Amino acid sequence: MPQEFQVLRCFKCETFQVSQVKKATKWVCKICQEKQSTKQVYNRGSGAECRKVVQELNWKRMELGTAREELLLDQEVVESVQEETSDDNYEIKTIEDPVQRTGGRWAAFLPPPVEEKREAVAENR
Repeated sequence: MPQEFQVLRCFKCETFQVSQVKKATKWVCKICQEKQSTKQVYNRGSGAECRKVVQELNWKRMELGTAREELLLDQEVVESVQEETSDDNYEIKTIEDPVQRTGGRWAAFLPPPVEEKREAVAENR
């Protein structure tokens, strides 16, 4: 009678792996050493058949993981570009507002006009 194997998935590291069929429902993950019970059997058969299934399932899991990472990176890039453009617009507005109020960029550095000096002298008397 040939040995029967099963394909299981670890709840912690989420990797698929081959295990011999036993009477006990408990098994230990070969990757993270987590002890767990058999919740779902993904495939049953000979060792070679189960190893092929495990390779395919882990490969698909890896492809999905990289696709998610790429999607997240793309979203982060778009968000950072949007933040930069919104910050630039804000800075331009804040620079333009003082220029319009004072009449020029150099107004803050120039001495007050002669009329204002005369008014200031008159008020002090």
